[in-house]
Amino acid sequence: MLRYDKRSFTLNCIEHPSCWYVDTVSPYDYINDLHRAIDFAKTITNVDTCNIFLAGHSQGGSFVSQVGYDRNDVRGVLDMAGTAQPIDSIVPYQFEFINSDLAGANILRAQFDSLRNGLWPMADTLYQNHFSPRFLLDWISHSDSAIIVQKNSDKPTALMYGTVDRFVPPTIHYQIWLDSITRPNVTFQLFNDIDHAFGSEYDSTMSPQVLGFMINWIQNNVQACGTATVWNVEENSTLSVYPNPSSEIINIHLTRNTNTPFVLMDINGEIILQGILEGGKTKQVDLTRLKKGLYFLRVDESVMKIIRN
Repeated sequence: MLRYDKRSFTLNCIEHPSCWYVDTVSPYDYINDLHRAIDFAKTITNVDTCNIFLAGHSQGGSFVSQVGYDRNDVRGVLDMAGTAQPIDSIVPYQFEFINSDLAGANILRAQFDSLRNGLWPMADTLYQNHFSPRFLLDWISHSDSAIIVQKNSDKPTALMYGTVDRFVPPTIHYQIWLDSITRPNVTFQLFNDIDHAFGSEYDSTMSPQVLGFMINWIQNNVQACGTATVWNVEENSTLSVYPNPSSEIINIHLTRNTNTPFVLMDINGEIILQGILEGGKTKQVDLTRLKKGLYFLRVDESVMKIIRN
């Protein structure tokens, strides 16, 4: 497991000892750091590079979902108390219901509206907020796409919440996911008496119940890796690939009516391409950028040989 601190902690604790005044970074820097962390992890000996799982908490939950959506070499995502609403909806809610500051919440709603509309002076911070307006504007831009990312991602995803989370309450966010996301490879998990930190009210240590769920979920979503000798290479009666061999385009046709994920891998188990096969339709895959040789197409539990000549 690879774990690292967000740059807003390591950088700004040096620049600003309070560790909270974030004015030199953007949420998109966090996302870029995640990409770099994955690239670094893939250089470490004994890392299973075709079973990379990302786990992120709260703000990080939406970041790992975005990076999982963007990359072909991420196997799955654990989104822990990630937000389903834009951040300019969440912050006023927290002021109203956690800080009991209704007046402040209303001030923030008006200020966020001004920020969204390009009217807020960028040199001024918002009401009782340590984040710079530029940081918040980028965060709004990112969080606006949370639902779109989850709807269109092809990655196995665990959406995890605690029933006593006051900061990202499941009555709002968990319910939004339940109402919005219908893809089959999403696991919705609600933990009783667990708070925002995935501990209890009296113990901030992460609950063994939560850790156990994460371990089991990852194990259940691990995919076969390595060379073809460890795979069940066989024909699939509901799947046809033609022409094969091919030097340019292959057509993948799924005869059954269900949408099904597919993965194209090289002989070392490295993922070259992944996506969704739409039931009853033909998907074209361009092989011209691949080296000549043997590849494997995995659909469900079947693996088919693909030859680029």
